[in-house]
Amino acid sequence: MTRYAAFLRGVNLGKRTVKSAELKAAFEAMGFTQVKTLLASSNVLFDARAGERYRGEVEPIDRVGGHIPGAVSAPTNENVGADGRFLPAEELAERFKSLGATDGSEVGVYCGSGVSGAHEVLALAVAGIDSALYVGSWSEWSSDPSRPVAVGPDPQ
Repeated sequence: MTRYAAFLRGVNLGKRTVKSAELKAAFEAMGFTQVKTLLASSNVLFDARAGERYRGEVEPIDRVGGHIPGAVSAPTNENVGADGRFLPAEELAERFKSLGATDGSEVGVYCGSGVSGAHEVLALAVAGIDSALYVGSWSEWSSDPSRPVAVGPDPQ
């Protein structure tokens, strides 16, 4: 527990330190309605799951594979280096910008059930990008057969 308490007091990431107040602010949550609003604009929704789950090739948990139409694949394993630590803030910022998190855009994140998505929200905070976690994630979205599902490598 001490290790995690120290983590929450401040994470030193080279030139950037993430304070506990920033962590609390970073972990905003969004619901289904906010996801629909986000996708209806020029904002971005990141799918933090592994690429094969995003593409719908494999789905070990939920009733159907694929992704929320309009979501961009941004697997969490690409947020870390070979040592398992977050990439430098500048590299993360460049990664997320290349995926569509531009200045002024709102960013949402989801995964299967919220765990990997929380990792991605933290990586975005390290990069200096505000975001919100869709807590229900793919499990909530895919549980309703009336909601659209996309498969394959393209967001649509």
